[in-house]
Amino acid sequence: MRNAVVRLFGFLFVFALLGIVAPKAISQISCDSEAFSAAKLSARFVSVGQTKVLFLSGIIDGDAYSRVGSKIRQTGSYSEVWLCSPGGNVEAGKKIGRAFTSAKSTVRVPNGFRCVSACTIAHLGGYIRIIDKGANFVVHAMSAYLGNDFLEHPLVFDCRNVNERQVCASLSGLLENQNIQRCGTVRDFNNSSHSCRFYSDTSNVALKGKSFEQLKANKTLLLQLTDKMTDEQIGATIDLLEYYQSSLLDGRTNYINRTGYYKLRNNFKPVPLYASHNPTSHGRSLDGDLRLMSSAQNASDRVVVWQMVFTDAELNVMQQLVEFIKRESVDLGPAGDAATMILSAMITCQIQSTCYLEPHQAEALGYHNFFDAG
Repeated sequence: MRNAVVRLFGFLFVFALLGIVAPKAISQISCDSEAFSAAKLSARFVSVGQTKVLFLSGIIDGDAYSRVGSKIRQTGSYSEVWLCSPGGNVEAGKKIGRAFTSAKSTVRVPNGFRCVSACTIAHLGGYIRIIDKGANFVVHAMSAYLGNDFLEHPLVFDCRNVNERQVCASLSGLLENQNIQRCGTVRDFNNSSHSCRFYSDTSNVALKGKSFEQLKANKTLLLQLTDKMTDEQIGATIDLLEYYQSSLLDGRTNYINRTGYYKLRNNFKPVPLYASHNPTSHGRSLDGDLRLMSSAQNASDRVVVWQMVFTDAELNVMQQLVEFIKRESVDLGPAGDAATMILSAMITCQIQSTCYLEPHQAEALGYHNFFDAG
């Protein structure tokens, strides 16, 4: 398949044609702190002059699509969707983005509005995508581990395994599940005939989200978490790349080269974050991170270290995937190169230093409006 060709009318021209609505937005719809940081994404219809607007505001929580999806599908009720959100759940953001694509919605971040993180993922699903001059369009590395969220990450620990006893001891009191017997003492850990065991996965056990002060520095735990995260991040990153490409193709997934994605899913094997021969480990040292955690004065300080570690674990996979695509000349089909550019933007813009993109910068990073898949 030939490489995607950007159509004549791209980002900047669309800004010029449709930008006349933006000044009215500020007086009638406000992306103030209350709307921006509302605990759950809300959707309401608003008339701005002659323009009918679907205004989405607040955090994109896990159930966001179930509330706003029906509004997005009411295509006769609005002319544009305006976004005001700090982001949130990536999967929900993708579902909302796909709904935009299906409804052929024009999606805008007006002047003075903010669209951050998972909001930018949803925005990409728009059939026509607009970022007004003066809007805050903030891209960064995806991370499910800010705040207390990372403590819900899937884990599996067997307390009868000699290599995992120390981990289980560290997590004692943090794990709970009614269906699995808890190892209550060190003697139980050391007793090979004891039936106690901890599992943690999406269907049963989760670490309690407010127990950071109990999560002490532990080499085995750190390696377990980052290795498991690396494994899971492979599929998540490839899925996100495919979503980007699908969005750029206006949902025409039949143009995607499945052979290329098969190669990614079967042949891409990233080097773990703490491997000594990993050239993309972002300067992370296992012993150094353990010292940082041990020297942390309080739970908040430890949270910062965990966030940096998990962000770099994500970036480690993403960066190696981009390098693999280039090195192996993986053909993803039309818009595949632009989708890879968007993924690269997330690598460049880490969670600790977000990137505010002007329209011309967004276009240069692959956020085009249309692609000719012919």
